[in-house]
Amino acid sequence: MKISKRYRQFKQDHQGAALLEFAIAAPVLFLILFAAIELANFVYMDQKLKNATYNVLNIVNDQLNLNEAQLPTIARIVPQVVKPYTLSNSQYKVVITAVRKDVLGAADPYIEWQWPRNGVTTSRFIWDEDGSKEDNAVSPEMLNDYVFTDGDQLLTVEVNIVYRPIFDTLATRSLLGLNNQWLSFFATSRPRPGAYDLSPYGNL
Repeated sequence: MKISKRYRQFKQDHQGAALLEFAIAAPVLFLILFAAIELANFVYMDQKLKNATYNVLNIVNDQLNLNEAQLPTIARIVPQVVKPYTLSNSQYKVVITAVRKDVLGAADPYIEWQWPRNGVTTSRFIWDEDGSKEDNAVSPEMLNDYVFTDGDQLLTVEVNIVYRPIFDTLATRSLLGLNNQWLSFFATSRPRPGAYDLSPYGNL
């Protein structure tokens, strides 16, 4: 009888229930909060990366008399665009590639030239400087299925930047799909108004 009475009293005693519930729910709530903060930071950084890529592409594409000496200066705008994030000299890569289709000659578009910042090539385009136009042919899929008109020259810009999560854990990297610390973005220009003047194939 006494056991039954105490059991009823225990069932009716709600002291500490709220604290227990909070202790159970708190880790989940904090996990959701941290994930939201990290995701927002990642999306913001990704947008900064895209802005930097398009800035480089637009500046390069608007030069009527582009020369190689201008490219390092243009590439250095990347750290400026991604502010308030900071990037050291080794924490960003820029690769600029020109793809061309001849009026007469090579049937397929080909890589006309490529400029990697600091000589570091991290590009979807593999350029053999000593190869033929056929060796450097580019498939339409690599340029988002762009349909070339004879004589077109397109510029592409690839920018890679270091991204370190705020909460740098294996779980965070898995959530954001980060296989390494680099984020990358690729953009393609409209046809250029003039050809780059230092093509290894000559002024075409």
